[in-house]
Amino acid sequence: MAKVIHSAQSLHSSTQPSTSEASEGESLGSGSLDDFQAIYREHYPTVWRFLLHLGVRKSDVADVTHNVFLIAYRKLSTFEHRSSMRTWLCGIAFRVGRGFLKSSAVRLEVSDVDVTVQPATTEGSLESSRHSGELALAERLLEALPAEQREVFVLHELEQMTGTEIAELMGTSLGTVRSRLRRARDSFRKQLAELGEKGLVDV
Repeated sequence: MAKVIHSAQSLHSSTQPSTSEASEGESLGSGSLDDFQAIYREHYPTVWRFLLHLGVRKSDVADVTHNVFLIAYRKLSTFEHRSSMRTWLCGIAFRVGRGFLKSSAVRLEVSDVDVTVQPATTEGSLESSRHSGELALAERLLEALPAEQREVFVLHELEQMTGTEIAELMGTSLGTVRSRLRRARDSFRKQLAELGEKGLVDV
């Protein structure tokens, strides 16, 4: 379980937005403040990955990320530093991403990638194959979660937010957050056990 969650966390480094995608921030307009441009460059990868993990398709994630920063730019004067800039931006991204998913006909693209580790001829290629298989498995398990469980799981396990922060962001109770997180973890364990019984993964 912990190994797969670690692999899910490592999706942050394996799904980096390209330099060309991040440079789109220059189109925010000539009225952009220098400090906001710095915020954009620092936090663009985090927001991009966060939206991707929430279920926004890779073909749409750059546009949705851009919308998040347009809203953040307009609301920057309301940022009161009660949370980190990263948490504040994730809150905006959460609402924008959820709205995008609900208003469009978007459906999660469930991966068809075989998560079975393939034989390798060298130690280096074997390690690479194992890592790729673990990442594919983490993606597959994440995509299989119901939306509300996935949201809580991403916020807590990948973005490292506290239960209180998630409850405030989602406008729900701490008990509800804990319940959804528990069910998400249980689902992970169940799916891992089923894959293990089929001999697809080593659990």
